[in-house]
Amino acid sequence: MKKELSILIPTYNCLCSDLVHSLHHIMELEEKKDYGLKYEIIVADDGSSDKSTIEKNSDIKELSNVNYIIREENVGRACIRNFLAQQAQYNWLLFLDGDITVERTRFIEKYLNTDFRVTVGGLQVYDRNRAYTNNLRYKYEKKYQSRYGAAEREKNPYKEFHTVNFLIRRDIILEHPFDENFKHYGYEDVLFGKRLQEAGIPIHHINNPVMMTDFDDNATCVNKIEESLHTLHEFRKELKGYSTLLKYEWLKPLALPLYYIIGKPIRYNLSGNNPRLFLFNLYKLLYYSKI
Repeated sequence: MKKELSILIPTYNCLCSDLVHSLHHIMELEEKKDYGLKYEIIVADDGSSDKSTIEKNSDIKELSNVNYIIREENVGRACIRNFLAQQAQYNWLLFLDGDITVERTRFIEKYLNTDFRVTVGGLQVYDRNRAYTNNLRYKYEKKYQSRYGAAEREKNPYKEFHTVNFLIRRDIILEHPFDENFKHYGYEDVLFGKRLQEAGIPIHHINNPVMMTDFDDNATCVNKIEESLHTLHEFRKELKGYSTLLKYEWLKPLALPLYYIIGKPIRYNLSGNNPRLFLFNLYKLLYYSKI
């Protein structure tokens, strides 16, 4: 069993107070087992534009072994994770997104008992809230939930690497950091998985999921997807073979005229109150073709 752990949470305009309190409670229970566990929780706010979010999260500073770092400049998802790894004092790092929920008290224990240098725990979609029935991100994640199980992820362990919930040895991420050329949303985790494969470092997937309970509104979701497609295009050479969409670049001469004919109506639907999921992948192809 591992006896030290740094839990690292990058945030941007994200309320993470409940998550940190839950993790702190779990770690206190682990401490009481008296096997010499040392831990810390570090939250790094990546220059949030919504200052009220920082204020609402500020109560976590009162918790023991918790460090809340507020950075003035937004440096991006890759850089902030490298920063957190540098700040950590222990050899095992558990990275978690700030907008998830941990529901199982044995969540930490399962990670402490793994033998692998890089372990991905996975994600589940909270599906007991009818308010998200017409939410695009919810619909998408729910449809592809079957991909989230460890057995499915193990079929393509490097391509299925995601940063929402993973454990890694500190020396690995310091030697193979996230590519800080990724300044905008998307795909920094995909390239990180590729770099680990090139370095011959195994990624192991287990069923130890966090719960996805918070979903962007439809307009925000579409904006993020468009931003991620710009990132994909910028790093298309580096990501070749690691993105399904790149396989269809040859369709660009056909897709581009279609974008100007039906792109706006599709975007209007996806951003609205009754998005049709079958249009989602089509829109990504059409939008990418015009970049």
